[in-house]
Amino acid sequence: MEYLLYSTLVLILFIAQSFFSGFDFLNNVKVDLLLILVIIIAVNKGKKKGSLMGLLVGLLEDLFFGGLIGVNAISKIIVGFLFGFLNKYVYHYTFILLPIFIAFGTIFNQLIILLLLPQSVFDLYFASLLDNIILPLLASNIIFTIPLYLIICLIDSFISKESSNAKR
Repeated sequence: MEYLLYSTLVLILFIAQSFFSGFDFLNNVKVDLLLILVIIIAVNKGKKKGSLMGLLVGLLEDLFFGGLIGVNAISKIIVGFLFGFLNKYVYHYTFILLPIFIAFGTIFNQLIILLLLPQSVFDLYFASLLDNIILPLLASNIIFTIPLYLIICLIDSFISKESSNAKR
């Protein structure tokens, strides 16, 4: 049941992310809903599930959004794995620290992607890169963090309720 619910959520977020990328929203930077999902899963469920979610959504993005195959997968696996280490040290389903995690995760993910791309950081000025890509993406990710976090909490609550009913 857990895999079905999270697969449905990934599909819905993928469609929503594709939908938002067509609008002129914050300098035409798309929202990375799947990155937000990877970070929340990693912090709440650990590095193994965070890495697996990063692999799945990263490959999905690589296949459908174009670019070099594997760039998004590699960056999201790394982010999922690193934020999964916080699982032992942070209270699960923490609301207060989540925007900070999303901010660091977004910056880190974008830096990994830029280092893996052929045109890399060396072709662009860092200030221009920061103003045109990273800051708008950071703002849009933080805006969409809270609604996505609430949806994940509802899914996890439903899963735990169903598993406790099945044990009876």
